Formats: sequence, C-alpha cells, structure tokens
Amino acid sequence: MFNIGVALMALILFICCGQPIAAQSSSTWTKINSPGDGISTVTISPENVIFVTRANAVHVSSDLGVTWTRFTIPFASLYIHNALWFNGKLYVSGEDGIICTADGQNWEMSKAGYGFQGMCCNSQFLYIFGVNNNSWKTADGVIWTQISQPASSVNEAAADENVLIAVCDYAPPGQTGSRVYKSYNNGQTWTLAEDLNIQPIGVSTKPGQYDVVGFTMGHQMSSRGQYNYDYSSGYLMAVNYFNGDCLVGGSENLTDPNFYRGIIFTNGDLSTAVYFDGEIIGFTSNANYVVANLLGFDLYILAASTNGLPNQSQKSFNVSVHPNPTDGVICVESPVAQLASLHDISGQLIKEYKLLAGKNNVDLSNFNPGIYFLRSNFKTVKIIKI
Repeated sequence: MFNIGVALMALILFICCGQPIAAQSSSTWTKINSPGDGISTVTISPENVIFVTRANAVHVSSDLGVTWTRFTIPFASLYIHNALWFNGKLYVSGEDGIICTADGQNWEMSKAGYGFQGMCCNSQFLYIFGVNNNSWKTADGVIWTQISQPASSVNEAAADENVLIAVCDYAPPGQTGSRVYKSYNNGQTWTLAEDLNIQPIGVSTKPGQYDVVGFTMGHQMSSRGQYNYDYSSGYLMAVNYFNGDCLVGGSENLTDPNFYRGIIFTNGDLSTAVYFDGEIIGFTSNANYVVANLLGFDLYILAASTNGLPNQSQKSFNVSVHPNPTDGVICVESPVAQLASLHDISGQLIKEYKLLAGKNNVDLSNFNPGIYFLRSNFKTVKIIKI
C-alpha cells in the first residue's frame, strides 16, 4: 500500500538542496564549497588547511573551502589510496609508493613500494602498511624503518600517542571476518585485541579506546572498543573521534530499498543522528574541525567550538613578509609553526626554514638581487631583493 507519509519524507529529503536535517542534535554541520566531483580522500592539517585528492591532483583550501587551488600530482600511475598531513608535508600513498610535498609544486618519492593500504600517524611517526609484511614508519619522510606486521594484509590502521591499531582482513581457517591488533611499541610487537565478524571499513582511536566500523552479510553493523551496538537499517562507512565523541557515518535505508540517506550519529546513539542528502563515506579531523565526505561530491564541516565557523574570508593561515622589497633581513610573520622554503625565479630550491609561530627574521643579505618566492602551507609570497 502506498504510504503518503514515507513518500513525503523522501520528497523533503530530496528537495533540501543538500542541507542536513538534524534529529535531536545541537551539532551544526555546514556545507562548504567542494573542488569538484570524484573526491577520493580528504584530510585536514593542524593549521586548518583542507586537502582533497581527485584523480591525479590535490586541491588545497586554507580558508575552509571558500577557495581551492589545484596542484597536479606528477605520478600518473600512483592510484591514490590515502592522504595525510604529517610534519609539515602532505603524504599521498598509492599502488606505486608514497609521495610527499610541502608546497604542492615540488613532489618527491618518499617511499617506493607496492600495494600500500592502511596509513596513519601521530605526532611522532607516520605509519604505512602494505601487503606481504611490507610495513614501515618514518619520523621525517626520508628515513624509513621497517616494522612488523600482525598479518599478511592490513587494510585499516589508526594511531594515537600510545597505541597503534591495525585491522586485518584475515581470520583463522574456516572463519570469516577480521582481527584487530594493538601495538604499544610502534609496531615492534603486536597483541590480538579481538576477532570481529565484520569486514572492516574504518578505524579510529583516542587514548585507551578504539572503534572499528564494518559490515557483514545482511547489513549488520558493529562497532567495537568503547561502544557495542548493532545497526541493521543501512551501511556504516566511516568512524572518527572528535571533540570527545565517536562519530559514525554511513547511510540509512528508509522503506524503499533503492533509497538511502546519509547519517552521522555519536557514541552509538541513534537519537543524535543528523541526516544528509548523500552517504557519508569518510571523515577527517583536527582539534578544531571535522570534515565529512559525502559520496565524493559534497563536503560538510563541523566546528568543535560552539561559536561555529570563523569568518571564512579571513586567510589566517598565510605568512606575511616585510619589508618587501628588501636589501637584507626580512621579518616573516607566521600564525603557526610550519615549514617554509625559499626558491629563485626559476623555481630552484635555495633554502628551507622552520618557522615559529610569530615573528621570524630571515637574512637575505648574501643573496643576489632579484625575485624570490617563499612557499609555505601551499601558499607563495613573492619577495624582491634589491
């Protein structure tokens, strides 16, 4: 029998122009500009710079999605799996290795290899997991140290300052599902945390806790670690800790098996659900914001502060340089600690700097007169030396 109530609900969802429909939730998700369709990964740096990978390019926004700058990735066969901001650089992993860049224009191969899948980091190390015991860690992107691997294939990983979590698409003979392993010594040794009768999709950690999201036949959903619950009316695709909550995202089925709406809820509590015009397929977060990726098309952002988003026209992440032109020492003011590099007019690297938050004196007295470029956080400042 035709149910006019269900039909009306579906119609309302379709005509909401992508705006979330909140259900008993004080959280406000704001839709931000997207650089285009086909978003594969989204990551946000501690300085609130958002990085999006699409096909063979990375798109960068330092104003929370108001404007985007596109940089081509020069490794056409990389086939991107993950992207993370670590120690002042963007790292992109794929089938042929891991590449990195500090400015979007100069790329280098950080680690050659094949089949890298799970990637995660904390403040000390970047970790990458491949197939056939091909797992590594690095503190600087240059020197890589091999770590042990709890199983032949790790397809999801997460880390905080104390524990490294690896979710393996592996089960003992005759069983299905996956296993979760913990390491408290940066991947030297592993202990089995638990067996899961799910195919893992996402994993996230905070000190002393972890959550895994996945699915089994019949769409039964589970999360382990801090919360235990089943969710049988849709698909769960992503998990992330943010502002003290465990966020779980995916899609929810109404009564039409061909129609799903996006859903995000916190701490395993469906009463906090927020709904969207599209399935949630990924999260990224820092201390200030979490960004949700909807079907690779739309981006939504949630602020940790109750004050919401700042004035998005304020480019608060860029450095300023004065005096410019200069005949000697310049003052480089940076809102955060970050890496910067000086290039000549041909683009050749001249020198690298570690900027502190605040004022930094940079001496150009010994450089020839001409035009130079200071690059930091994917932004470039033109400097004239006289």
